[in-house]
Amino acid sequence: MIKLDRTLIERIHADPAKQAFVSGLVRAAKLAQTVVLAEGVEVWQEALWLQQQGVDLIQGFLLHRPGSVEDVSMALSRLRETADGAA
Repeated sequence: MIKLDRTLIERIHADPAKQAFVSGLVRAAKLAQTVVLAEGVEVWQEALWLQQQGVDLIQGFLLHRPGSVEDVSMALSRLRETADGAA
């Protein structure tokens, strides 16, 4: 697995130099059949750009703030209940 640090990810959607560097890393990782994880994703524009480049996984405040296992489990349960109620 290759983990891309948040310093590379921050505002990547607006930074051509970062885009070129990360695109090259992702292409190399794909050739090596390696999973790419982007850390520190905080806004949708970053997530969308990374998805378009073929990044496999993202993590960051965009998805959820850090918390205890119990807090995250409760949040996921609420999401499931909401989704089940909407179906």
